[in-house]
Amino acid sequence: MKKSLLALLALSVLFVGSCGDKNDDPKPEVKDPAQLVVPTKAYDAAKGDGTIEIPISANYSSIKVSIASDATSWLYSNGTKSETKAEMKDYTVSIGYRANPLAKIREGLVTITLDELSEVIKITQAAGDPTISVAEETRKVNPRGQEFDITVTSNDEVNVTPGANWISLKSSSDNVFTLAVTLNDTGEPREGEVVFSAKTDANVKATLNLTQKAANVDPEAISILALGNEASKDALAYLYPVLQELGYAPAKIHLGNLYSGNTTLEQHASLLVSDAEDAYKYDYIKEGEWVSTDTIAVKILEPEDWDFIVLQQTPALAGQAASVSGSLAGVVGAVREVCPFVPLAWNLTQAFRAGSTVSGFDVYANDQDEMFSSIVDVVRNNVLANGEIETVIPVGTAVQNLRTSFFEDNITRDDVNLSYNIGREVAALTWAQALTGKSVSGVTYLYDVETDGKHLYRYENEYLPAIKEAVAAAIGSPYAVTASKDFAPLKTAVPNSELRAAAVAEGYDLSQYVEQELTIVHNAYYQSTASAASSTSSSASPSVLHAAFNGFVNDANLDVFAASHILGKAQLPIGTLIVLKEGYQFRPEGWTALSTVTATRPDVVKDKVTVVTDSWSSFAYRAFNLNKLDGEGKNATLTAEQMSELDSCISIFIPKTALAVGGDLEDYGNGVWNW
Repeated sequence: MKKSLLALLALSVLFVGSCGDKNDDPKPEVKDPAQLVVPTKAYDAAKGDGTIEIPISANYSSIKVSIASDATSWLYSNGTKSETKAEMKDYTVSIGYRANPLAKIREGLVTITLDELSEVIKITQAAGDPTISVAEETRKVNPRGQEFDITVTSNDEVNVTPGANWISLKSSSDNVFTLAVTLNDTGEPREGEVVFSAKTDANVKATLNLTQKAANVDPEAISILALGNEASKDALAYLYPVLQELGYAPAKIHLGNLYSGNTTLEQHASLLVSDAEDAYKYDYIKEGEWVSTDTIAVKILEPEDWDFIVLQQTPALAGQAASVSGSLAGVVGAVREVCPFVPLAWNLTQAFRAGSTVSGFDVYANDQDEMFSSIVDVVRNNVLANGEIETVIPVGTAVQNLRTSFFEDNITRDDVNLSYNIGREVAALTWAQALTGKSVSGVTYLYDVETDGKHLYRYENEYLPAIKEAVAAAIGSPYAVTASKDFAPLKTAVPNSELRAAAVAEGYDLSQYVEQELTIVHNAYYQSTASAASSTSSSASPSVLHAAFNGFVNDANLDVFAASHILGKAQLPIGTLIVLKEGYQFRPEGWTALSTVTATRPDVVKDKVTVVTDSWSSFAYRAFNLNKLDGEGKNATLTAEQMSELDSCISIFIPKTALAVGGDLEDYGNGVWNW
């Protein structure tokens, strides 16, 4: 009985516990396992915009759609549409796609995820229509050949077909193609094309048309154009005959100078784009002679295949950086619009003559060395910085070099511009060697034009070594002065037995005298009432070099006179004998000071023997103009050979009593020899 009661009690407890669990903590509903069915795993999309409907079956209403990152640029989810119910047999995923710009098929993956289940759908899109375009349709190429890049835009692989054997493909990277053209040595302009076509459709193409002028490969031909001013006019004046001596054929030398007054770079920048028919004066060589006309720049730049175009700043502004850097880019840009490949050169011009009073010289504290240094600095820091200037023509350096020779500061015809003979010779030789690369050491040209029996700008072979030395040094060191080593083009008066005999016949014992050498410059004379003796004078007619070095226009006396160096009073002591050959005469020009113009010129002397007396002491400095008389007692015009006879027409004898102890001329010759 006891055991039956215990069993009944346990059963009651179990029943009560079960009732309590059901009412207080009901069990959650157990879900069926996730199910995801995607019947079709691959779809084809058209090449244009559109949408693909992807049906699926799932037993959950929450799914995730994701698109692979490499396809998000053209695939996107439009969302889903379905009835919300526990099991969705008509569940639809909408995937949109954008047009295919590629000329090739592309693929993208779409992943549909439900819990831990996923299905991957591949969408393949048809290729788009091939397209192709080129960045430029026409291009001028360098006559001497070049490599250049061209950008081609295409949705396809690109085939390149050069249409001429002088055009080739060097390399390609992405959409950039490097083409190469060869030297055009045919003598004629030529045209060619490069065709870029789509790989999938050769009919889809773009064309680049190339034009190439003929390069000058004729060793006897050269053409040089200056965008110039007075500096280029001086430089080009004698360049034609110098180039002939270097082997260029007369009919194949083309020289031109475009200028308008003393044109600055700033003015060139405006004039180059002007369409005024008289914007420029144009000087050019025609049948060996310089002729001039009015023109506009494009008429000269475009049709001529120039080998060089030379730029320069007017000398007064050449050392001022702002005047160069501010305008050079505009000038270069205007030239490159018409002549994209012609090498550009720069004419480094000369510094002013020392003592100049020309406006602007004070910028350099009236210091010639400072001005030259400034010009050089502008070339190095501003001109070459442009990047388009390939060659510097160091005329100013050659002039500065020559100023260290016997010529001293007599290379200009005034304070600024080069002299008509020596200065222009320096410029011509410097341009010739800088632009051609040929040495001018063998050039013998001297400008000599005869008008009405008179020779203009006359000078002699003996001057050339110093000029060539200065030019060679400037080409080698264009930005530094190189001191001259050549001081000897001067003639030295030679002993003349006839003159010695004449002195003896007049009763002089020449054993008591020492003959003094007298250096002579041919085709030269002094005019003491017009210029001071000092070669650094600011006068327009400096000393003996009035004719010999400066060569003034239409100077009828160039082939009449020779002149001596300048002697101080101590070099012509009282008692000195001046012995003259019959048929000749001299004028003992005199100055009270080197920098002073004389009020009254000394008279001409024709006597066989002249003795220096106290009356000579009124002048501190003397120099002799020498000339020959014709049959009528007038000044004779002399040939070069006759001019050399003036070297022996005069002799000077110094009394030994007037010399230093020992009667030696070694120290005596160190007086004032002003060249």
